[in-house]
Amino acid sequence: MTHSTVSLKSPLMNKVVILSSFLIFFSFILIVTYAPATFANTETSSAVGTMQLNQDLFEVSTGSSELVKIFGSVPSANRGDRVAIIFTMPDGEEEGSLVFPTKDGFFESFLMLDNNSQLGTYTVFCSFNSTPMGTLTFSVTKNQLVIKDEPVPSLPTPKIFNEFTFTTNKNVYSDGEQIIISGHVDEIISQTPVTLKIISPNGNLITIDQIPVDGNGVFDTKIMSGGSTWASTGTYVINALYGINSKPIEVTFHFDATANTNTITKTPSSSINVEGHEVDFQMTDGNVINIIPDVNADSLTVSVDAPEDGSLTLAIPRSVLDATINGGDDEFFVLIDGEEVDFDETVTSTSRTLAIPFQAGSKVIEIIGTPTSNISTPPKITYYDTKLSLQLTDGTSQGYVKVKPTLTYGSGNALTSDVSIYVDGTYKTKVTSNQWSSNIYAGSGSHTIKASITELTSNTNTSIKYRASSDTENYLGKITSTQTSTQTSTQTSTQTSTQTPISNNNDFQMVYAIVIIAIIAVAAGVGITLSKRKKIAPIISAQPAQVQTPSDETQFWVCPHCGSDTEYRNQKQFCSRCNIYL
Repeated sequence: MTHSTVSLKSPLMNKVVILSSFLIFFSFILIVTYAPATFANTETSSAVGTMQLNQDLFEVSTGSSELVKIFGSVPSANRGDRVAIIFTMPDGEEEGSLVFPTKDGFFESFLMLDNNSQLGTYTVFCSFNSTPMGTLTFSVTKNQLVIKDEPVPSLPTPKIFNEFTFTTNKNVYSDGEQIIISGHVDEIISQTPVTLKIISPNGNLITIDQIPVDGNGVFDTKIMSGGSTWASTGTYVINALYGINSKPIEVTFHFDATANTNTITKTPSSSINVEGHEVDFQMTDGNVINIIPDVNADSLTVSVDAPEDGSLTLAIPRSVLDATINGGDDEFFVLIDGEEVDFDETVTSTSRTLAIPFQAGSKVIEIIGTPTSNISTPPKITYYDTKLSLQLTDGTSQGYVKVKPTLTYGSGNALTSDVSIYVDGTYKTKVTSNQWSSNIYAGSGSHTIKASITELTSNTNTSIKYRASSDTENYLGKITSTQTSTQTSTQTSTQTSTQTPISNNNDFQMVYAIVIIAIIAVAAGVGITLSKRKKIAPIISAQPAQVQTPSDETQFWVCPHCGSDTEYRNQKQFCSRCNIYL
């Protein structure tokens, strides 16, 4: 008995293998390409600026600390504008700070992590003049690495980029003493200050300051101890950072707060170095945290701790800040937390001394002068509070919404302006106030719609400004019958997935949908092949022996090339599909 042999490497099998390999390779390329962008969440941007984290995963361990850096830019920043940064811990506790951008719009802030820090996912939210910039997330885990006592070959110590050192003039301070900090950087970075933070024994941030570096790489500053924030006796930490790529270094000192009381009667006279000049000051019932000059040297910003009503006296050298008009002296323009205040002044040929009264709770005192080229008196700015009320209605198409932001100021006067619209924290478009907008895409389901304006300046009078305001409303978009039937079954999985910090859920679903399709296609191809093999095998085993048969009798065999049935023709096997005799 003779049997025909069928090769498993048939054209059909080859096509299945090639198709399966291509689908697997294509899926792998998609995952490698899109997965990093899908899960990374260290950078975002909006209409007002950008924000970025130095990394998205931090490991803490005993005896070490990690520094989380949030930085970015707001190109439209003007003098006095601030960026609000809020860190939300895994347990929901929040820690926030206000940061003044540089003249180029750059800003940065820090969060110190150590072995006692909470583990889990942290959220960072930034806004500029009350306009949201975006939200980033990072994770904190415990470093479980166990170091064994094994000999380690010595390696040369790598040089840290932007290496620098600093020290204090003493190791122990009492309430009211001046802390002098000085240091040196090895490699000078143009227009980059040294950022200093002082942290109390209980982990609270006492102060943050940016110290300029001179042409020789030297920096120094003076900080007055005492005040309501210096309430703890113990070891304080000074954390310093220079440049983006540097490693933060720390210096500690002991502070005795036993002489500290809740009411500060008087801060001793002291001075702070500003642009290489000493600015003498004296503050009653409060404490000066720092004095920062404007980049154009036409204003000074004084951060204060003021638990009670008091006064601040500043002796400002004319070389640091002056106010002149037509070659003679002019008045300074003084703001406390954005509101103009009156003050007394004593003038000499070399300095101008200002006595500024303040109220309890005051934070920022800004003294505005004139640059040497300015010959006009700074105008008095009149501020008006604004109120923004948001109305929502369904759009003309499914998934779209229309908004009407009603904007008023003062006693209810209408104000026309462009209003920024955000859907679930993402900037969508600008619409005109006090009228209905066109369709804005939101999608089906529940969404948070927010309308906001930044501080506005009158088109007819630049000395009139309108304060920023916003309003937020919830919106439930239309849902089709198909979406309604699937909404219940997917609600639990959707709620779980949204807790994960994924920057783009659509990308996430697309990638894994393609992977699932590829797996199904491969499985189908293999199933077809196995089915074909099962069909062929019985035919092979059931082939009859070659015996003499009439020439007109037809016998059926299997073609070894294509797997099709053959017929016995002219005493030979003939495959009509391949059109050949076997």
